[in-house]
Amino acid sequence: MRHGDAADNDPTLKARLMTARATLKKMLPKARRGQAMSEVCADEGYFATEQIARLQQAGIRTIIGDPQQTRRKKENQTRREKRALHRAKCAVRSASGKALLRKRGEHLERGFCHVLDHGGLRRATLRGTEKLSKRLIIAALTHNLSLLLRQQTGNGTAKQALAAAVSFILGLLNAFRATCSHFWPRRPPILPISQLTRQCHDANLLTHRATLNPSFSTGG
Repeated sequence: MRHGDAADNDPTLKARLMTARATLKKMLPKARRGQAMSEVCADEGYFATEQIARLQQAGIRTIIGDPQQTRRKKENQTRREKRALHRAKCAVRSASGKALLRKRGEHLERGFCHVLDHGGLRRATLRGTEKLSKRLIIAALTHNLSLLLRQQTGNGTAKQALAAAVSFILGLLNAFRATCSHFWPRRPPILPISQLTRQCHDANLLTHRATLNPSFSTGG
């Protein structure tokens, strides 16, 4: 969690990425540790010429758009800055860079939308960066758990799992009912004695009326 007046392209960007790279190397198998964070794709708010140059020197390909590209004056740039800006520009315009930018918009931005918009974290009611950080971490963990459950079971939330279980049970009951009706045809229900007596009484009454009045019609 950062303060609202702090820019994203702070001087600690390289240090944070190096920490993340070391963590990835510990988690990945030995055969793939050399591939840990060979490319970085980020929002254009993280673009800073000095940070881009440092990341490129560390062997990390930067795919970050330059928001000030048309306003930069080449005569005020050093050779090191020109080389870094040229590499960053080529990386963004390359086919692989565009593919990574599309993947970032598909996965990361969608996750931000779920956590911030649907999760209601665009506005916070807590005070202090520590409490806000805990709240955002819990929301991100919940979102990641939902994605994992959706990938493993097909249901991302408890309500969806309950609805799927209910529909499965109802499907089994319908299949069992159809099987029973196929092998054992349904017989007419056995009426209680009181209802049978009432029906017999009504039938006798209609017969008696028809006998007394031949013009009486039961079709009414």
